[in-house]
Amino acid sequence: MSIKVEGESVTRSSTVLDNVVTCKHVTKHGSGAEYICTWKFDWTDVSVEELQLEANKDAVISNRTTWKKLPVSEAEKLTERTINMREYLDRARRHARSDDEKVSNLMDKMSPEERAAIIAKYANK
Repeated sequence: MSIKVEGESVTRSSTVLDNVVTCKHVTKHGSGAEYICTWKFDWTDVSVEELQLEANKDAVISNRTTWKKLPVSEAEKLTERTINMREYLDRARRHARSDDEKVSNLMDKMSPEERAAIIAKYANK
């Protein structure tokens, strides 16, 4: 684990080897410093049921966020539903974008003047 230097590019990743998931990520500590972390999650002796229950927490949060933004008339129709997790995972994977794609999409929405200002701001960092 190391402190992330401002402007440093960090590739986030998750890999699976046998029953261990290794996740490299950046997390902001309560002190304000950002740390580059590599955490390993060992799923040995975890049942499929336990794994599904744990994975379901993220799915509930993700779907709840989308549901809350719907008009009431639409949301009320979806208070009881079944979510196909294969479709959910495929959709999430399609929507995952790199930092470059995110920045590019944001910059596409800016005026030429706004883009120039942002580029100038970060040119010497």
